[in-house]
Amino acid sequence: MNEEQNMQKLSIGILMLTVMVIVAPTTSLVQAEQSQNSTESNTAMTNSTMSEKVGQIDVKMSEQEAKMKAKMAEKEAKMTDKEKALKAKMAEREMNLKAKMTEKEEKMKAKMAEKEKNMKAKMAEKEEQMKSKMTDKAEQNKAKMAEKAEETKAKMYEKDAKLKAKMAAKEAKMKGTMAEKEAKMYEKMTEKEEKIKEKQSEKEIPPPSEPQPPKTSGS
Repeated sequence: MNEEQNMQKLSIGILMLTVMVIVAPTTSLVQAEQSQNSTESNTAMTNSTMSEKVGQIDVKMSEQEAKMKAKMAEKEAKMTDKEKALKAKMAEREMNLKAKMTEKEEKMKAKMAEKEKNMKAKMAEKEEQMKSKMTDKAEQNKAKMAEKAEETKAKMYEKDAKLKAKMAAKEAKMKGTMAEKEAKMYEKMTEKEEKIKEKQSEKEIPPPSEPQPPKTSGS
């Protein structure tokens, strides 16, 4: 903004000087013509006087031109110095910004690397914990399965023993029942056999006859 204002002021100054340069000779010429016209009726101006005035105008024009050139050069020099200073400041600021950005970038990279390292460490720790828990659970499951297997075996053995005991008791009972039945049958068979034998003996042996009285001669 300051540079634009300075440039505007400089442009206005140049315009004013240019107008002065153009107007000043014109005014002098007009005055000369007026003087010439006014004196035509009386006497004509000598050539020496006109030459003198023209010379004065040329001198004034040269002086004003020189002043304008000097001012322009001075202002250009000032503008060049300001421009150089601004460029230097801008370059310095740019370098500072680049340095700050580089520093921030390095800090961000370091933080990201540290965070990544921490995350990897945490993940590794969690993985180890999970493996340990899985191993513990596997061992616990194995222990439970072994315990259940032993309990199942014990129950099976107990049931087997009970079944064997029941089977033995039933077998003993059946044997006793069979023996009892066999004894009864044997007794019945013996009784029947005795009866049959008695009947057969009764049929085979006649009963003894009654003794007859002896015969007499007279009969």
